[in-house]
Parts: sequence; C-alpha cells; structure tokens
Amino acid sequence: MFVLSRVIPLPALVLTFLVLVASSAVAQEPVEVEHEDGAHCNINFNPCTMEAHGESHLSVFGFIISACESHFTTALDEDGTGHVTESHLFDHPNGGDCPRQPCNGVGEAESEVEWDVTNTRETAADTVVLDRNFCLDASSNPNGSGTHCNAPITITEIAAHSYELVTDFTCPNGVRVESHWAGEGNPIEIEHDV
Repeated sequence: MFVLSRVIPLPALVLTFLVLVASSAVAQEPVEVEHEDGAHCNINFNPCTMEAHGESHLSVFGFIISACESHFTTALDEDGTGHVTESHLFDHPNGGDCPRQPCNGVGEAESEVEWDVTNTRETAADTVVLDRNFCLDASSNPNGSGTHCNAPITITEIAAHSYELVTDFTCPNGVRVESHWAGEGNPIEIEHDV
C-alpha cells in the first residue's frame, strides 16, 4: 500500500508535464495594432483599417457551391478586435459563379449584418490569427437564414506593411470556407503586445 501510494503521483506528474509542454508549444500572445506612424488604434474615434482583396470559396462535401472574388474593409482597435465595415462579393471577371452576398439582416438576426473580429493573437513571428464571423445569404434567396460561421483567419506579414490573409476552415454546419486575400490600403503595424 505504501509503495503504491508513492507510485501513483508519478504518472500524474508526467501527465502534468506533458500538458504544460504542449500548452507552451502552442502559446498565443496578445497583439497591439497601430497606425504606421505609431498612433494607437481606437475603434471609437481613430480605428486602424485593413482592406483585403482576393478569393473566397465555399464547398460542401468537396463540391464548390460558391466561388467569389471578395473585397472587405475591417476597422480594428489596438487589441486587434473590431468589425468588418464593408464587404463585397462578386463574380470573377473571367467567369466563376458567386451566388452569395453578405446577409441583409432578414431571416437571421440583424446583428449578423456586422461581422465581428475577435480573439486576435500572435501565434508565431510575423503571424497573427483572428476569428471573424461572417454571414452569407444566397443571392437567389436573400431573405433566407443564410450561412453562418466564425472562422479563424491567419494574417502573415510577408514584407513590411504587406499582409497575406488566409483561411481554410470547416464550419460546424459542414460548409468549408477557403479564402486567400492580399492586404491593401492604409498600412498598419501589428506587433507583439509587450
């Protein structure tokens, strides 16, 4: 009995060590977003804006149901949270079917019209991940309930003030979203929050 009670804590100690090592391996750090001139972003009176242009695909069971060219503008606070202020989806000039549009607040909660940006964190050098809500209506039925998701978007600074945004995520409803955008517009700084 005495020996057994001395041995049981060892596996618990090993398990605790493994959990601590695993959690430190995927450490996520807060960020600070600033204007290029170093001014702090304030969502209420001086937000940082990030524009992005690229492509978004939706698929179900491997079948593409929407292939859109997309452009959006996001207003950010200094902690990287905020919301999408403008979003456009359209057909590719050289073809491609984009039967989706941003939700209009009919058939879904009116709050779904504004896409929130939350949980912005640094995951590696020059790499930030944020979670962004989106809601898309079928263009043929804009008053329907739409497609809803909260997808992680990875932002990588590929050169000074040059950002690439990517998401590749399966939503809980089974819809897969694959998007790739290039950052445009006013340069911002996304830094590790020391």
